[in-house]
Amino acid sequence: MILTSPSDFRFQVAADVARRMASEVRNEASTAWEFAWKRRIFPHWADSLYLLPCILAVEYPTQGVELAQRWLSALATHDPAPEEDLGDQGLALALTSLRDLNEVQIWREAATHELERMMITAWIERICEAGTQKHECRLKRLYGLARAISTLDSPTILFAAHSLQARFSESLRQGLDLRHDLEGALERAFPNSKK
Repeated sequence: MILTSPSDFRFQVAADVARRMASEVRNEASTAWEFAWKRRIFPHWADSLYLLPCILAVEYPTQGVELAQRWLSALATHDPAPEEDLGDQGLALALTSLRDLNEVQIWREAATHELERMMITAWIERICEAGTQKHECRLKRLYGLARAISTLDSPTILFAAHSLQARFSESLRQGLDLRHDLEGALERAFPNSKK
């Protein structure tokens, strides 16, 4: 992974937040977490916060990987009110951060498959929710996240494909027609696959 130059303002912001999150001073660490958390849903903060997990993992290997895992888990599992996270920004931030994190050796060595699977499950559930509620714009944004998922390692991609298929079968058993929504996600995650 190639991090942007230190002169890049977004990098400097992310590095400063990471340094403070990894601080031994509890108040500083919790203040940094809160600072980042309040800004996670704003698109203009996405470029800085997208870098945060990578910087944590690279610059603060032992503690940073754990912090990055907690951060990504919180982003992916937080179920905000619709007016709080209009574009599923938290989940988008978590999934797009994974793409670069998978290039970091210490991240790959950590047991992160469960976290990645949890994030994919959250993505699929939000697709189903948006499909049930006929939120076409939200579906389009969620489909866009398939690109980030398709860059993950093979076992994780296989998990995503199987999970989409299982969720599709479950929706049919429940009498919901989410075929279009789940097929759209499957096609975007695996563009070369056949139906």
